[in-house]
Amino acid sequence: MFDREMLPFWTEAVDMYLLKYDRCLYRWFPGRGVEQVLCTIRGRSQHKMHIGDSATQFQAGDFLGKSWSDAEKRSWINNIRDCFVSLCHQVFPVQNCQERPDQLLHSLRYSVHTQVRATLSQMRSNKTCFACLQAVPDHVLPCGHALCPTCIQEIAKPSRFVECAFDVPSCIICGKHNIHQVQLKPKCAGVRILTLDGGGVRGVVELALLSRIQTEVGLEISIREMFDLVVGTSTGGIVALGVVMKNISLKSMTKFFEEAAESTFGHPNGGAEWVAKGGMLFKSYPSIYPDTRLKQHLQRFFGMTPLFAPATSGTFQSTTRVAVTTAKDGPDGGSTQCLIANYNRPRGDWAYFEREDDASRDMAIWEAALATSAAPIYLPTFRKDTTNYVDGAMYANCPVRLALEEKDRIWHHDGASLDVLVSLGTGRQEKKWKPPKILSYSFFRPMIKSFEEQMNSTVNWEKVQSASSALAKARLYRLNPRVRGKSGGYVDLDDHQDMAFLRSGIEDGALLQPDEETTIQRVARTLLAHLFFFEPDEQHPRPGALHGSIRCRLPHETQATIALLRDKVMGFYSTLATKEEAATVASIPSGRWEPLHGASGHAKPSEMIHEEIFEDGSSIKKFRLDCTLGSDVMEIRPYSILAVRLVGVDETLPISGFPATVTDLRERWATRWV
Repeated sequence: MFDREMLPFWTEAVDMYLLKYDRCLYRWFPGRGVEQVLCTIRGRSQHKMHIGDSATQFQAGDFLGKSWSDAEKRSWINNIRDCFVSLCHQVFPVQNCQERPDQLLHSLRYSVHTQVRATLSQMRSNKTCFACLQAVPDHVLPCGHALCPTCIQEIAKPSRFVECAFDVPSCIICGKHNIHQVQLKPKCAGVRILTLDGGGVRGVVELALLSRIQTEVGLEISIREMFDLVVGTSTGGIVALGVVMKNISLKSMTKFFEEAAESTFGHPNGGAEWVAKGGMLFKSYPSIYPDTRLKQHLQRFFGMTPLFAPATSGTFQSTTRVAVTTAKDGPDGGSTQCLIANYNRPRGDWAYFEREDDASRDMAIWEAALATSAAPIYLPTFRKDTTNYVDGAMYANCPVRLALEEKDRIWHHDGASLDVLVSLGTGRQEKKWKPPKILSYSFFRPMIKSFEEQMNSTVNWEKVQSASSALAKARLYRLNPRVRGKSGGYVDLDDHQDMAFLRSGIEDGALLQPDEETTIQRVARTLLAHLFFFEPDEQHPRPGALHGSIRCRLPHETQATIALLRDKVMGFYSTLATKEEAATVASIPSGRWEPLHGASGHAKPSEMIHEEIFEDGSSIKKFRLDCTLGSDVMEIRPYSILAVRLVGVDETLPISGFPATVTDLRERWATRWV
C-alpha cells in the first residue's frame, strides 16, 4: 500500500520540507568561550540573508544547506515506510483479534498521543489539526486544541439527542475531560443561507424582518437553527454575529442594537456634526463620530470571547457558520476585501480570509464587529496590531455573491445543493445615499465613490439573480422593503432617532407591501420544510435505488420537535421529476405525489416515532420515516423529490437537499463530513 499509493506523496513531502524548512548552516563565531550561533532562517525558498537570534546578527549571503543525495532521501523515506508498516501491523494484526480494525486504530491513536502528550499539549494551532497533522481544524475544544471534523468523528461518540452530532468526552491531545458537542451538517442535506446588508441604523429593519420570520415559523427556535451559513456586512455583520454567536432572543439583540446605535451616533466629534465635518477637512478628526462608545457596547455585549474559539472562554458555541465582510490594508498600499469568520475553509484556502495561527492574535467577536462596521466618514478605521480595517460595504454591501462562494468553499466535498438563500436589506429609499457635501470635494473622493457604488444593494442582488440557473433562482428570496423616516423623509446611516419608527413599521406591517408579507410567509414555510433531511442507509442496497430515512434537524423529544410534528406537518410525500420540473416543484400535478407512511402504516408525522434503547437501559424517541428512492422511470424523470405538506398550506415543499438524483445523493453520502 505504501509503495503503491503513498510513496509519491512522501517523496514530494520530503522535497517540500527541504525547500521550506531545512535549516541554513551559516554560523556566527562571536569569540572564544562564546557559543556559536546558527542562522535562524529555515527553508531555501524563504532565505534572503543570514539572520541570527539578535538584532545585530545579520549577514548577506546565500542559503547554506546540506546537500541531500538521492540515497539519503531514500533512506529517510524508507524509515517512514517502516514506521507506517509497523503501525499497520498493529491495526491489522495477522493473528486473530477480537477488536475491529477501527477499534484498534482508535486505541493506537490514543497510545501514540499519550506518548507525545507532554509536548503536544503545550501547542495550539488554528490552522493545523494536531490530532492528525493532516487537515484544517474547524472545532476548538474548551482546552483550546482545535480538531478537524474527521478526528472529531473518530474520537467522539454519536450524540443520543441530536442528529449528526458528536459528544467529545475529552481532548485526545491534552487528555482534559470536558464534554463538548459538535454538530455537523447532514451529508445529504442542502445549505440554508442568510445574508444581511449594511445600512447603519437601518439594521433595525433586518432585526424586525428576522423577528417576523421567526414568529411565522412559530416553534420558538432561534434564527441560527434555521440556517447553516450567515454572512453580514457592516451593520448586518453586527446583526449576524449577534444572532449566531449569542444565545439570546431577537428582542434582546434589538435592544442592544438600538442602544449602541443611539450612543454612537448621538455623540459626534467636537460635540456637533458641523464641527466634526470641518475637522475632517483639516484632518483634525478621522471621522464624524468616534468609535469609543461603539467599542464599549460591543465589548460589554460580546465580552472578550474569541470568534473562532468561543468554547475556550466557556461561552455558548454555535454550530451555524457566520462570516462578516471587511476591507483591510493590501500589499500594494490600497485595500483588499476579506472575510472574518467563526469557521475555517476545509481546504486551507486563506485567500481573502482572516485567520491567525496563534489563537492569542485571532479576532475576538467584538473586534470582528468593529472591523466590519467601520463605515468611511462616519467611523474611524479599526486597527488591530499593524492592520487597518474598514467597513465591508466598500466591496460588498449586499454579500450574496460572497455567501454563495463561501458555500462552495466550505462544502466543496459533498457538492451540497442550495436549499434556500434569504437576503435581507436595510430598506429601499427614493433618494440615493450621498456623502456630506462638505466632504465631496476633498481627498475623501476616491473612497466615497467606492462606498457609494456598493450602497446600491439592489443592483448587486440583480446581478446574482441574472447569473443564477433556473433551479437556483427559485431558491433565492429578497426582502428589502421601501422605508422612510418618521417625518416621511430619507433615513441616513446615522439617523438614530428613526429606529423605533422603522422597527414598528416592519413589526406591524405598515412599511410592508402585500407581496413582501407573502414572501415572509413563503420563507417561513421553506425553512420549516428544510428542518427535515434524508439520511441513506446502505445496509439495504438495491440496484438503482437508495434506501434511507427522513429525519429532523431539531433535538429529539424537545417541545419544538413535538410541536413541529404535531402542529405544523400534515404529511410526507415523494415523486420523480424531470430537470425542468425540479426547477419549479410547484408545477408538479398533485396526483403525482405519493404519500409516505411510517413503519406501522401511520401517516401522521407525530406517530412516525422510533424508540432507541441503549445499553444502559435508557431510551429516546426519534422521528424516523423510512423510504426508498428510485424506480423504473428514473431515466425519464431522474430527479427524486422528498417533500412535506404543512398544515393549512396547499403546496408540497421539498425537504432539505431535494430535488436530487440518486447518483448525487450517493456521492454526497460517500464524502467525508465537514
